[in-house]
Amino acid sequence: NCGMIYIHPQPTPEEIVQMYSKEYFEGDFRCGHEGSYFDDATLDRLADESLLLRIKEFKPEGKFLEIGCAGGAFLNAAHKLGYSVEGVEFSDEAAQFARTKFSLDVHTGDLKDASLPSDTYDVVFMGDVLEHLPSPADTLREIHRVMNHGGILVIECPMQTNTMFSRFGFLLYQLIGKKARVHLPPYHLFEYRPGSLRRLIEQCGLRVVHKAEFIIP
Repeated sequence: NCGMIYIHPQPTPEEIVQMYSKEYFEGDFRCGHEGSYFDDATLDRLADESLLLRIKEFKPEGKFLEIGCAGGAFLNAAHKLGYSVEGVEFSDEAAQFARTKFSLDVHTGDLKDASLPSDTYDVVFMGDVLEHLPSPADTLREIHRVMNHGGILVIECPMQTNTMFSRFGFLLYQLIGKKARVHLPPYHLFEYRPGSLRRLIEQCGLRVVHKAEFIIP
């Protein structure tokens, strides 16, 4: 009754490690729409200054934590706009790239592995990350712990609207007697509706202060 779509059975921890190897960032990240993460042109596109300026309207300065920061392009842009930045990245290759390319402080592993201090961060950002997490509620509770009083959490993630377009495409194939298969690892472990995402956030001790904007690709 929660209104979420999820992978069953979930991949094992070992399978998740294999999925996010260097090859993922060279072709599959963001569903293959961005090319290789390690190209300079891609890095420029991912340094989304317009989004950061919107974040600054809510929290203009302070400590900025990005969870799933990949190779650090967005985190580096936040640093250039005056934030004190820190990152967490599951992929060892991507985390090392962020440290080498941008001299960023990036922890390898998941958020709990980082053992960050409580009541510390003014902005926590997750861009296209929540849908990849095997334990999203645990991560959100840990975010609540490390956030400063009055801090904000900013989440970007696909809604099930995206999935509806895929289903429509599969239906068309069925109508003409053909089968369509997607040969991709199960990167998205959960997909949310606006209501289910709000309930999840609130159950983890947070509250929504700004409604999401929905973009249909």
